[in-house]
Amino acid sequence: MSLTISSSFDAGNIRVVKQDGDSADLEIVHDHMSDFYQWFYFRVAGAAGREITLRITNCAGSAYPNGWPDYKGVMSLDREQWVRITDTSYANGVLTMKLTPPQDPVWIAYFAPYSMERHHDLVGPDGEELRVADHGVQIRDRRPMRLESRHEPRCINARCAERRDASTHALSAASDPVSAPL
Repeated sequence: MSLTISSSFDAGNIRVVKQDGDSADLEIVHDHMSDFYQWFYFRVAGAAGREITLRITNCAGSAYPNGWPDYKGVMSLDREQWVRITDTSYANGVLTMKLTPPQDPVWIAYFAPYSMERHHDLVGPDGEELRVADHGVQIRDRRPMRLESRHEPRCINARCAERRDASTHALSAASDPVSAPL
């Protein structure tokens, strides 16, 4: 079976540059509307029981290139439990991960991802007090969260500040109509 690498899913991020048998050269894609990149997350299929070599070739230009030495990628069989890929090395701007997936598919990531699917699992099912105030940069509904207290129920809206130079998070309370007391 031939090796298949894909990032066409929520939070996925990788580009296949070259593939030859059980080896692949990959590149991390820039973050959305940004000049930087560091994060990767992708699915590998067709490799169960065979050693594969995955080389991420553009690490030297990433947001934090000094973080690659001694770094170990992570792998999951179920996207719930993650383990370090022990045979990970970094040299000359290239991160190399060698592994033998025990099943098809497996997921490989920079660290255990926190996707919108996982966020929705935490917040609750769709239809459970979903009020859309606006959409984020990636055209996703923002889900208000209700915090119960003994005094007065409050609603907050957590959102990313849409800035190109930094990734910051802000909690808005008074100025956002979704944040008004219920």
